[in-house]
Amino acid sequence: MCLTKIATMKKIYLLLITLTLLMISRNVSAYDFEVNGIGYDITSDSTVGVSHDDTYLGDIVISSSVKFNGTTYKITSIKSKAFDSCSKLTSITFPNSVTSIGESAFKGCSDLASINIPNSVTSIEESTFAGCTTLAYLAIPKSVTSIGESAFMCCSSLTSITIPTSITSIGKWWFCGCNSLTSITIPNSITSIGSKAFSNCNSLTSITIPNSTTYIGESAFRDCSSLTSITFPNSVTHIEESAFWGCSKLAHITIPNSVTSIGEFAFNNCINLKSITIPNSVSYIGESAFYNCTNLHSMICLSNSPSRNWHDAFSKSVDIIYVPIGSKGSYKRTSWGNYFKNIIEINTTNMK
Repeated sequence: MCLTKIATMKKIYLLLITLTLLMISRNVSAYDFEVNGIGYDITSDSTVGVSHDDTYLGDIVISSSVKFNGTTYKITSIKSKAFDSCSKLTSITFPNSVTSIGESAFKGCSDLASINIPNSVTSIEESTFAGCTTLAYLAIPKSVTSIGESAFMCCSSLTSITIPTSITSIGKWWFCGCNSLTSITIPNSITSIGSKAFSNCNSLTSITIPNSTTYIGESAFRDCSSLTSITFPNSVTHIEESAFWGCSKLAHITIPNSVTSIGEFAFNNCINLKSITIPNSVSYIGESAFYNCTNLHSMICLSNSPSRNWHDAFSKSVDIIYVPIGSKGSYKRTSWGNYFKNIIEINTTNMK
């Protein structure tokens, strides 16, 4: 009985060793072939992509083609996670043959200080440069038409970046945590700014949203604590939930007449906000949209009929609201009249 147990344990032990060796072998040959320290996966009869290896380091130059077993392959892609967590990689040069950069290709390359993206690249996938904490500048060529979510997230040394007009939307989490980013030019091609796109960009001081933009996503600029001014175009129709939550240096806001809804907590905790004008186009103001704006003591409402969908949007610090001549009664007859004790009529003709 004892010998049987020992034999069984030996079999299990040998099986575990075999599986371990197989896994090691698989990791060693995770790509199809290697030339000059770079691993490649064959993607077609004539093309290859640079494959993953966590030992890449220093300055790397990738050629436009590579020869293996008598066949010359064109290098057309940087595959997903190709350089993921290569913390000692300092720079990389791509050939003009590369057209795509895969998901998380350079994620966590904390020493990567320089990268040149050629004009041949058309797509950059999700989290491609996330966590490249040394990267200070990046120019995206006009050839790029799509960029995935979180592409530049937590690039904490990034001070400037060029977005080409070939891009039509700023994706979710793109620049979240880029706390050295002081300014950015958003091109006129951008129609939407995704959720948390600039969240926690603590050094961003001002931003101009172009006339092409219609949508500002949830928490898009949340906790941009150095943001002092923002210019909204007449094209924006929705400001989503928590879009500017915690922008503690934002003092003045003019919301354009194109905006129809302001989401919950949109400007919550903007403690230095001193003035705001709400246009007559706004029909919905979400709960706590301007809550804890402790320096906001008055505001201008341009609508003759107050929104019934405002759900305790304002702090008790608001003492006075200014409304169009002849509309005080309509405000007094609603819950606005109970909440705001001082409703004063003014001539708003030139404000609309």
